[in-house]
Amino acid sequence: MKTPVNISARAIPENHAPNDNTEAKVTLAAAAGTQHVLDKVFGAYDDDPGAEKALTIDLTVAGTAVTLTYPVATDDGFVEPRFNLDFNPPLQGDENTAIEIALPAGGAGVAGKLNVVYR
Repeated sequence: MKTPVNISARAIPENHAPNDNTEAKVTLAAAAGTQHVLDKVFGAYDDDPGAEKALTIDLTVAGTAVTLTYPVATDDGFVEPRFNLDFNPPLQGDENTAIEIALPAGGAGVAGKLNVVYR
């Protein structure tokens, strides 16, 4: 069984709020001896993107690349373009690997904001 990292470490906030119609992305870079722990991802589009959009989280777990997706907007208006994901237990990538969190471009005149809390 894999031993979890010390999850009592200080939380670090990161954010990306690009211009309209630009992907919002936060990358927790791979570093020797580092195992990222993802606690929370939240954000929003500043207007309805009018098309289906999904937040993605790319990480490596037990040597396998994994992509998690979370719908944040649909073309029929059923999903709110705001999101707030708390991970309990937190998501842990493998040591020496990156975690990438991306919110797709919102379309003309629509900006996305992405916030990440990790250790």
